[in-house]
Amino acid sequence: MSQFFPTGAAPQPRRLPRALLWLPGAILFALFVALVARIGEGEQFLRLVRNARPSWLLGALVLQALTYLCAAGAWQRLFERSGAPSPPLRRLASLSLARAYTDRAVPPGGLGGAEVFVCGLERRGIHRSLATSAMLFDLATYYAAYVTALALSLLVLWSHCYVNRSVLGLAALFTVLSVGMPFGLAWMHRRGAGTMPAILRRMPGLSELLHAVERAPTGFMRDPALFAEGVLLQLAIFVLDASTLYLCLLALGIHANIGLAFASFVMASVVATLSLLPGGLGSFEWAALAMLGLLGIPVEAAFMSTLLLRGLTCWLPMAPGFFASRRALHGGGDLIRSSARS
Repeated sequence: MSQFFPTGAAPQPRRLPRALLWLPGAILFALFVALVARIGEGEQFLRLVRNARPSWLLGALVLQALTYLCAAGAWQRLFERSGAPSPPLRRLASLSLARAYTDRAVPPGGLGGAEVFVCGLERRGIHRSLATSAMLFDLATYYAAYVTALALSLLVLWSHCYVNRSVLGLAALFTVLSVGMPFGLAWMHRRGAGTMPAILRRMPGLSELLHAVERAPTGFMRDPALFAEGVLLQLAIFVLDASTLYLCLLALGIHANIGLAFASFVMASVVATLSLLPGGLGSFEWAALAMLGLLGIPVEAAFMSTLLLRGLTCWLPMAPGFFASRRALHGGGDLIRSSARS
């Protein structure tokens, strides 16, 4: 199995134990639970449980399954347009699950699951150059859809007079970073990975990844129709995730504005991405609680709906995602073993 890390490469410097990366998020999450337990009312929690309608959660599970099919559909369109034989949609959906698991197991940003993604495509018969192109296509369309979702969220919040300096500041910072990611990769592709700053060359794995990016064809970027299809499918994932939050609120008997639920999810995701914490642990929960509270959702309902959402979108898929990533890396691979190593 080929990897970004060439045989005989110089040993990487010793890194902090992987568990320490989760410590700040775990602390934030513990503070989140402690705060809600202190300010929340026990009777309100019991009322929410008594009035709960779990049938809405079945619909939420269906929406989450569709998110993996949307990601797989974007990759399949790229392969079809390139003329290469495409793996079946179900196999690509399994790879989407594997990548989602790996991206949650390491700090976010879209690069954590790159090796799983490329190696998984190679094992499914996709040439390495096309697999790396698919990874670039996925990153570019993901961030384009993310910025689009953010713009729609700001429009919704503005229409309801919920835009303030904090929201605008977060949106501006994220937009700069999200635009910089694909443009930075494109610049590295043209100029060569050797021109990257020294601090980036010292980041484990990033130098090898950019060398792979340097050799990948990027003709798909000049296909507006294909790129638009990819962005729309990625945007559909945001809509499905936000709709999952809406169904979680309905399961608790809370009828909220679906547009505001979408904006709350996107803004919480922006905070989680900027925090660079694995899985956005703690940061997403705090941001979701703040946004839902701003929109008038009682703190107890905001707390429980956030936990339901995170269970459905993050924690429930972890076990199948782990096994899917092992299959993608041919029985485990170095990435899985190194992620579990302390």
